[in-house]
Amino acid sequence: MSTVSFLEYNFFADALCLGERIKGARLRPTSRIIRYSQIVGALRAEFGFEFDSAGVIDEPPSDSPTVLLPSTLTQRVDESASAPLQVEVLTDVRGRIYIVHDETLPQQFQPESHQFLPAFHILLGALSHRGMGRTQLTFCRTIELDLDRPYERDPAEMDIYAPVQPPFEGTLYTRIPLQKTVNGKTYHDIPGRFGIKVNVPFYGYLFNPLTEEDGEYVLSIYEKSKIIGPFFLTEEGKNSCVRGKN
Repeated sequence: MSTVSFLEYNFFADALCLGERIKGARLRPTSRIIRYSQIVGALRAEFGFEFDSAGVIDEPPSDSPTVLLPSTLTQRVDESASAPLQVEVLTDVRGRIYIVHDETLPQQFQPESHQFLPAFHILLGALSHRGMGRTQLTFCRTIELDLDRPYERDPAEMDIYAPVQPPFEGTLYTRIPLQKTVNGKTYHDIPGRFGIKVNVPFYGYLFNPLTEEDGEYVLSIYEKSKIIGPFFLTEEGKNSCVRGKN
């Protein structure tokens, strides 16, 4: 059986800044999409390991506001202060993080190990120096994606609690690079690591750090891409999973 295994974690953060960069804009709006580079970078900073991981934010309740914070825009070239900037911040954020699981992961991420961490914190997103981004992750379960099973198209046919699930044809609800470079080695078909087959891509670019000071932007698939893959990483699955847990 050809499968992809995932560790599922529920997460909560008091405040997240997942800001979009808009050249010349005074307001940096937040995104409700957790980018591959954000969650991978946060886990790398905490554990020193390169995890293939993705995140999904639950639909916020109507009384969960965004807030605007004053900031200072800094030029990367000469590090001189520039125009004042406001950034949008999400509050009371809940969602799920999925880590591709195999035997190469550290023992803290092997559920059968006595070193396994059922809960931990990471710093996710921007403005950690302002107290943003402290995120609590709590292990929920392991999910297997069975790539040999026929894919589903109807969300009503998906059993979101099943430990083994078929692929689902739907709309991607995260951002994943097509390839990445780590320590000088390039890894191709990152979507394939998640069991994702891209039918209709919606492209953008994500930042891939090469050193502490340098990096590059790499072609990536964005939300709105039509895929066959994990139900929980689709727009349809994200909504269904939230309803199922309430």
